[in-house]
Amino acid sequence: MNPGRFIVTGASGSIGREVVKGLAERGVPVLMACRNQKKGNAVMESILSEVPGADLQLGMVDLSSTASIREFAGSLGEMEISGLFNNAGAIFRDFALTPEGVERTFAVNYFGPVTLTEELLPRLREGSIIVNMVSVTARISSLSDEDFRPDRKRFGQLKTYGKAKLALLRYSRELAGRRPDLIVNVADPGVVKHPLSVPVITYKELRELSMAGAQVLHEDTVAPVRRIGIPVNIRNTNDPEAPGTMIVPSADHYPAVLDISGVSGKKGYAALLIDKEKLGMDPAFRLACGKLFAKYKLRMISEQVNPDSVSIIVEEKALRRCGRDLAEELKDAAETDNVVLDVGIAMIGVVGRNINRTPHVAVRIFESLSAEQINVRFVDHASDRIAITLGVDEADMDRAIRAIYRAFTQQVLTA
Repeated sequence: MNPGRFIVTGASGSIGREVVKGLAERGVPVLMACRNQKKGNAVMESILSEVPGADLQLGMVDLSSTASIREFAGSLGEMEISGLFNNAGAIFRDFALTPEGVERTFAVNYFGPVTLTEELLPRLREGSIIVNMVSVTARISSLSDEDFRPDRKRFGQLKTYGKAKLALLRYSRELAGRRPDLIVNVADPGVVKHPLSVPVITYKELRELSMAGAQVLHEDTVAPVRRIGIPVNIRNTNDPEAPGTMIVPSADHYPAVLDISGVSGKKGYAALLIDKEKLGMDPAFRLACGKLFAKYKLRMISEQVNPDSVSIIVEEKALRRCGRDLAEELKDAAETDNVVLDVGIAMIGVVGRNINRTPHVAVRIFESLSAEQINVRFVDHASDRIAITLGVDEADMDRAIRAIYRAFTQQVLTA
């Protein structure tokens, strides 16, 4: 790392604090850029008590304000800067504009980090480091020129946040191409802190977790060895001596550490609910429904059929091009006007090869969600009985994953 001070925004938050502490333990001088001076001082004193002699300074900046950012950059004087971690971010429930007329979510999560980075670029020498904090929500987002303009009607708590993070991700890629002399990275804080490793997982379990949003090996990567039954050992390059994870055709001869093999989640789903007396018992409607989905090239993620209703889970993004037309044709096929589109759903997959033989697994899942007061919008038990899929509000996804994770790992972690 170049000589100089490393700037960390949002340094008084939980992630920012750990970043500052980690840098301080390595002897790196840090400038903690915070919005709240009282909270910033408290965190700095806390880190100094753990890392005596750490070289820390506190600076004040409000990333929702261009004026504040420029004032902060100007206050640095002749300070040498070795790097910048744009860690600060925020998610807002309601639409609001900053005093400068910018929508708050984009101001804090995109315009602020970009403005600060551009202000500091002339001072960064070859080899300097820039890290931008993004989010998994960027993976399910899209972006257009309209998204950068404040619009109350287009605002959505998680939707707008995801778009802002996607914009920051794209900026990071552009910056890396524009300044190849710098080290430009992005980071994702994840959902569970220090998750347990998975000693053994089957190919089927791996595919179920992938469907639920887990970032695992691409199917094309493992398909050749899966077909001929060769186990694969995946190891962490940061800890190559650890045993890693064995991906195997069958885990019958391996001891199970936990009742589940993994839990993962993905946002961006919607439910189509068609309601009519005896609809679920009408094979002609089911056939017509399948033809309509084939016509519009839509994939049914999940389907729940009751005597008087049918609910189909689909990717919300896919419905944007045909949702209205599909709804009208479903009304005609079912001969009913009761077709409702419900958006903002996250899908959580709980995967385990012994789920079908372990009755208390489902009990633990629902007890953990009940304790967190998380409403379940749909439940699906996979045909091969190695996964339970749940639908929750997108805003509850991270809490739900953490709750389920704790329910199955607490005994191991406290043993």
